[in-house]
Amino acid sequence: MFQDDKGNASSKRFITFCGFILILIGFLSNLYFDYEVDQFIYECIMYIVLIGLGAATADKFSKKS
Repeated sequence: MFQDDKGNASSKRFITFCGFILILIGFLSNLYFDYEVDQFIYECIMYIVLIGLGAATADKFSKKS
C-alpha cells in the first residue's frame, strides 16, 4: 500500500495515510467525545491529504522513462 510502481517506499502515500488517520481521529473525537477540533487545523490536514492523493495519482499518469 505504501510502495510505488517500482516497489520503493512512497513518502507521499505514507504522509497522506497519516493525514487521513488524523482527520478520522478528529472526526471521531468530535462525534463521540465532544472534543471540538479547530476548523483551520482540520482544513490544513484535509489539504495535505488532498495534495498527497493528487501527487500519488499524478505519478500513475506521468511519463515513464
